[in-house]
Amino acid sequence: MARLHGLVNAIRTSSDCHVAFLDTVRQGNASKLFQPPVPEVELLREVETRWDSAHGMLRTTIPARPAIEAMMIQKKYCEIRSKNLTDEQWTMAQKILDILDYPHLFQHLMTGEATPTLSSALPAFQCLQDRWEDHAGKHPDMAKHILGGMERLDKYHEKAGRMRAYVIALVLNPTIKLSFIRKHWSPIEQEMAEIWIKDEVSIVPPQRWWWLLPVVQSSF
Repeated sequence: MARLHGLVNAIRTSSDCHVAFLDTVRQGNASKLFQPPVPEVELLREVETRWDSAHGMLRTTIPARPAIEAMMIQKKYCEIRSKNLTDEQWTMAQKILDILDYPHLFQHLMTGEATPTLSSALPAFQCLQDRWEDHAGKHPDMAKHILGGMERLDKYHEKAGRMRAYVIALVLNPTIKLSFIRKHWSPIEQEMAEIWIKDEVSIVPPQRWWWLLPVVQSSF
């Protein structure tokens, strides 16, 4: 990742290289030199303060490899040739991108503005965990990196599962109700969730909980 970061920085910080890269993309696509065509997009940098920036850098740079290497052939830009990645490093970058695709989708799911997303949080955590476990099984060489991410994910997942708001939103979602909890939680955790729901219903003023009864009753 550090070497890829250095390559992107070298292209982005030099105005000549930046323009030459975009020109190479356009000319290569027009002449059908690049198959498939290289996307005409800016190379994104990884920024420590941005959660998804590593994925953005990989997503924009890996498909641009043919254009980057075509630009490096030109004598004027040979100074950045030393910053290019080896075949093995490009392959590793693709593997990292495959791993980061899952949390990238998770983030987009949980930042939706059109519909409420709180009830999707716990299922999304579980889905991400399942996908990473499956990916680690299929790619043992990347298991170490995936397990590191899963350890951090488990901490957030556990904290979310202890918050009533997530559980209540989950159960009140008519497409989920208690099905997720009964499938993925232990009997003790299921009992705890049921107690939380009943407690919340019992403290809501009668004039406000009449609409909850069909949902809650059908959940148990």
